[in-house]
Amino acid sequence: MNQHTRWPHQRSLAILAVVALVGGTALVTNRATSAGPAPVVQDGERALSRSFREVARRISPAVVGVVAIHEAREAPAGFQQGGPDLFFGDPFHRFFGPFDNDGPDGDGQMPSFPSPRGQGTGVIVDENGTIATNNHVVSGAERIQVKLQDGRTLSAELVGADPDTDLAILRVHADGLTAARLGDSDALEPGDWVMAVGNPFGLDHTVTVGVVSAKGRTGVGVATYEDFIQTDAAINPGNSGGPLVNLDGEVVGINTAIRTSNGGSDGISFAIPSSTLKSVMPELVSEGRVSRGWIGVSIQDVTPELAESFGADTHSGALVSQVIDGSPAAKAGLRSGDIVLRVNDKDVKSATQLSTLVAGLNPGSEVELQVLRDGSRKTISLELGEREANATAQSRTEENGERTPARWGLRLAPVPEDMASALEIEHGALIRRVEPGSPAEDAGLSPGDVIVSVNEHQVQDVDDALSALRSADHAKGVRLLVRSRAGSHWIYLPARTSE
Repeated sequence: MNQHTRWPHQRSLAILAVVALVGGTALVTNRATSAGPAPVVQDGERALSRSFREVARRISPAVVGVVAIHEAREAPAGFQQGGPDLFFGDPFHRFFGPFDNDGPDGDGQMPSFPSPRGQGTGVIVDENGTIATNNHVVSGAERIQVKLQDGRTLSAELVGADPDTDLAILRVHADGLTAARLGDSDALEPGDWVMAVGNPFGLDHTVTVGVVSAKGRTGVGVATYEDFIQTDAAINPGNSGGPLVNLDGEVVGINTAIRTSNGGSDGISFAIPSSTLKSVMPELVSEGRVSRGWIGVSIQDVTPELAESFGADTHSGALVSQVIDGSPAAKAGLRSGDIVLRVNDKDVKSATQLSTLVAGLNPGSEVELQVLRDGSRKTISLELGEREANATAQSRTEENGERTPARWGLRLAPVPEDMASALEIEHGALIRRVEPGSPAEDAGLSPGDVIVSVNEHQVQDVDDALSALRSADHAKGVRLLVRSRAGSHWIYLPARTSE
């Protein structure tokens, strides 16, 4: 696993450099003696500080604590009072705070786990009591409570949830609510200041500041449709569902996950853009769910190796690896090996983009797909079906065709028929992605390689490969027979010492 370390004094120096640029000068100190006068703070630094202070003042009344109360269950083996955070042990954490409990029973024993609670954050988005948060904060809760800044604790109703974007909408009934204003996440650029507000470790209305590090992050693995804002504003357990705010005090994101090596903030945090919230919220409020278009294919990115194997002159688009029987794609004549280049008037750059474009259309819509087949471009028209709720969130096999044995750092997909024919194989599992710093990368595996054997077991398909990899002795590593355009070769994956 890659370690991400950020030393405190480096962050201080970075902030100092930015402040110096804003103010036009650096902080002025008396160097004559070590006991000289206090530093002179320039107008620029004070203005920046006042900006942060004003943003925090404006957004805080709209930020709420969310407590999800679940059914009692038997205490797990080794249970300790206060329980561990549910998401520790995975490099990507959706930060919904740790369960607590109601304490031991009357005889001083704790044989069960009564009223387990998860703590998160939410943000009021209208004065009628509509609250946005993460789906993973409230999923499966028997009761939901919301704590306002003024100290009131209210019962909340789950209005709607969308696991595919990890968003949920709650509603409370109360007077005197303050609503946040939703901003334009599309207007954000890397380097813009942002503020995260939430309840990390139960410390309500905690404010942290950072910048937008990147936009359009995908492949994080915590939602089906990912288009995350990356920021270095610190996020910790309990921050999930809280707002990411710009310097105008507008909500531009909903904090969701971090990349971490130790369970705490490493300066890599992810937020769902406000544009996504705006697009799904009306349907969540009116219907309680989001309906999405569906064509019925498994797809993957077009790697240079795959493009060459198919004789394609482009690395853009989404390669169809499987067409589901009876689906709109099957009825329209779409084939495995087709490369989808456009949906209506929008270019398709990747499998993720095709999945997102199709999901953004209404079931029953007529769409035109431009595809590359056998070196020629053609147009295929079809009527979208309706995507089964949370289908990809459960299996991750449908629109992107991807399955992940995370321990080894591989992402697998079905082998396209034409590719199987070109490689002269009948069975196997295609390596779609290799995670940086993983055993798979260390061993020299590449996207486009096909696993045909795991420890002498002949691999039939993706499920078979996953089963074989999971049952392998992780302490000893695993041996693979891999087929590529260069021929067949053996690869040894060493054991992963930490995850």
